[in-house]
Amino acid sequence: MNRKLFGGAFCLVFIGVFLIPSVTRAYVFTQDLDFGDSGAEVSTLQQTLDTLGFFSYPTITGYFGSVTQTAVQAFQTAKNIVTAGTPATTGFGRVGPSTRAALNTVDTNNAPWAPPEEVTSTVFTRDLTFGMSGEDVRNLQQFLNAQGFLVAENGAGSKGNETTLFYGATQNALARFQAAHGVLPSVGFFGPLTRTKVLEIQNAASGDTTEASRETNNDSSTEKELDEALDIIFGLRASSYGSRILLSWGNVSGATSYTVRRSEDGGSFVLLESVTSPAYTDTTPIEGRRYTYAVTALNEKGDKVSKRTEIVVPVTRASVGSPSYDADATALFARMSTAPNSTRKSTINTLVTSLKTEGIWDKLDTLYIIAAHDAQAARLNWMGNDSYNLTTSGSPVFVADRGYYIPGTPSYLNWNWAPTNGVNYTQNDATFGIWTRRDIITTSSAAGSGNSGSQSLIVARSTSDVLRYRINQNTTSNAGTVSDGFGLISISRTAANTTQAYKNGAASGSAGAISSTALSSDPMNFGRVAGSYTQNQFQAGFTGASLSSTEQTALYNALNTYMTTVGVAPIVTVAASSATYATSSVAVFPDGASNATSGKGWTSTGLAYDSTDGTWWVGNHGKQLPASPTYASSVVHLSADFTTIISEITISSLGETPASVQGVAYDTSDNTLWVVNKDPGVGSEVYHISKAGSLLGTFSVPEGTNAIAYDSTRDQLIISNDSTNTITWRSKGDLSAASLSLSAPADQLGYDEDTDMILATVGSGSDGLVRFYDVATADYSGEPRIAETATLTGADAIEGVVLLNDVLYVTNDAYYHSGSPTLNRMLVYPH
Repeated sequence: MNRKLFGGAFCLVFIGVFLIPSVTRAYVFTQDLDFGDSGAEVSTLQQTLDTLGFFSYPTITGYFGSVTQTAVQAFQTAKNIVTAGTPATTGFGRVGPSTRAALNTVDTNNAPWAPPEEVTSTVFTRDLTFGMSGEDVRNLQQFLNAQGFLVAENGAGSKGNETTLFYGATQNALARFQAAHGVLPSVGFFGPLTRTKVLEIQNAASGDTTEASRETNNDSSTEKELDEALDIIFGLRASSYGSRILLSWGNVSGATSYTVRRSEDGGSFVLLESVTSPAYTDTTPIEGRRYTYAVTALNEKGDKVSKRTEIVVPVTRASVGSPSYDADATALFARMSTAPNSTRKSTINTLVTSLKTEGIWDKLDTLYIIAAHDAQAARLNWMGNDSYNLTTSGSPVFVADRGYYIPGTPSYLNWNWAPTNGVNYTQNDATFGIWTRRDIITTSSAAGSGNSGSQSLIVARSTSDVLRYRINQNTTSNAGTVSDGFGLISISRTAANTTQAYKNGAASGSAGAISSTALSSDPMNFGRVAGSYTQNQFQAGFTGASLSSTEQTALYNALNTYMTTVGVAPIVTVAASSATYATSSVAVFPDGASNATSGKGWTSTGLAYDSTDGTWWVGNHGKQLPASPTYASSVVHLSADFTTIISEITISSLGETPASVQGVAYDTSDNTLWVVNKDPGVGSEVYHISKAGSLLGTFSVPEGTNAIAYDSTRDQLIISNDSTNTITWRSKGDLSAASLSLSAPADQLGYDEDTDMILATVGSGSDGLVRFYDVATADYSGEPRIAETATLTGADAIEGVVLLNDVLYVTNDAYYHSGSPTLNRMLVYPH
């Protein structure tokens, strides 16, 4: 490559073809070299790496920066010294003893390095970008290759094989050229700034002293010497705020932009952004990392007008954590047994500071944010008095970031706070509110406190579609008509005979005039008031002094920001449907499977559809009748029309002990099979099998495992346990991702990607059922809602199930279970 330097007002010009003196193994490296080092040993290192083909910068600088570090990593990888990690952890990108020893043994005289070609002059007259073509594209590729920014190592685009097409390889090579020469943005667009830079190089190579080249003549032969002629950026400093690092610096005369680069734990620098003002905020630092930020000032031509100036910022818990948060938020974090991550801390801090800014915080006695990352955190009273933390009674179900689900009698959440405990909450100056996700139409109270003397309660949506409430009173007030019961419901009492209900920050109905009676001494509860229970899922609750309409709106906005951030959304109630379906066709399974009785088909357990060719994979239980002495279980590959066995993979052919095959899943991500082999009294295994019959892997599952399906939406396996009525999502490496309870038993499973529903079959001796479980609703109660129950006539021994193009395909092993008729068949039902 040409050894020339352009930047600022300095340039050393070499004309024509020249050679860098080779570095032989007569030179012995004696020093450890790392990022930031400089001097003669670094220069020799760069020359050596350049001769070997690893160093890509257009000049020897004598400074160990990110380009040199990348070259060292490439050399270490080529020599198999180290191939991953960081300079600090593994030495990757650092010249230590092992790398020094390798450098001292290479023979650079025989390295495949060729001197750069002479630069030929081509006049470029138009902008060039991705997708364009023409001879000027070929000329650009020739120029880039001559400069050492290879479009390709070989083939199209390589030296001597340049093309007229501007695609990704040309764009990448051009971007590298731009980055090396300080042309911003370095994105591979060939525009006026890049044409000017190319012209400078061409003029310098040809000896032309036109205006473009005269501006860059004289003085310095290395980047280090150029930098020494420039000033540093004064006043570069860093400070933390929350999970952010704020950089600021003094203005540089003549600068029109500043590039900000970042290195993490001594790794390579990456460009964060080019900014026009002397400040930048990094929003992505991680606790425990060490960052080096490098800022360079550029003029309108893209030339440097400052030294590259660096600052090191070790990001400790102190710099990113609690000191940057509000004191009350910090105290709250300390009370959480499972610490929230930095993102959640920021979300919590935002809520706290918002409530303080609006003057609400100091008016509260209790505040529960139940849509938390952890159950213990969900039960905390944010106002600091642990005596008023929530406690559970019965069997409430906590779902992370969604809150506590109260299933009804006898379950509830006890606030351990009664209106008589109020400080800000008083008889004639009080606010009480809750946030729920579910639209429950009921006469029962969602939350409140009550005894014979006085009650405070909320009925979010009554059977007459009215919001009803009491606050320190014995008679119910009717607020406005509502169309749903979810979101924020808040009640304020501002005087002895003045109340107002609010829904999502807006007044609901007219002001109430029922007089207050007294303060209840009964604790507030979610899901229970005065012995009456109700079902719902709760995300927040609070009590305190009365809030004005403006404050109610501000409270809603602050809580809504939090809820939206953590993913809380209303659940719209949809009644489950039920229908009965009749077969459109049936087919007896063909003869030929292991342990099958002629004319009866095999005992079919599990069904999967092969989307590559429309065929089927069907489980073979391995016994034709319950009294059969031994298993000969397998997976049968069946033709699309159910008439022909294409192949059979027996469990014994996998080198495994045959037991009962219970469930088959087809993995569309890699076109493989997952099969449950259930051995009653011993245990169960899941086998990962290729379609050719090779065992790819195996893992153990609980003995009750009875079915498997592939969740293509999440790229996970769904496994059911018929002894516990639970389903579990697992990664393909046997890592449990989530578990849910089912409201009814399940035999076999299927999954429908279009609706994100799990299909579960059940039934023997009568018409079988397929229950459709809506996965999206599982974050409400921990149990997915049944969206539909389909009754399939004639499926009296229902097993595997697939929903395909609104048609249900089920296997029915009525020969094994003595159904009618006594045949093992495929049954097809339009859905």
